[in-house]
Amino acid sequence: MTSLLIHELFGGDFLKTPLPAGDHFYNRIEGKRYDFTASQFDEPIAYMDVPASRADAALGATNDELAELRAAFEEHRTKSA
Repeated sequence: MTSLLIHELFGGDFLKTPLPAGDHFYNRIEGKRYDFTASQFDEPIAYMDVPASRADAALGATNDELAELRAAFEEHRTKSA
């Protein structure tokens, strides 16, 4: 879901890497890989950078969850400004 919000805010491309628990999604913006959720994994990710679509990344995410993440991000960004 984080990759959806990052794409919404900053554009770029969706990428994925297959992992034992399922596909892991992240972003590429201006040629650089951004994975803001990599720390959730116990071991480093061997990135494959497989191109993915928004529809792929959105599987399992709800509009309500994305709205909650967006609101939390905006609240944090406002406090940091």
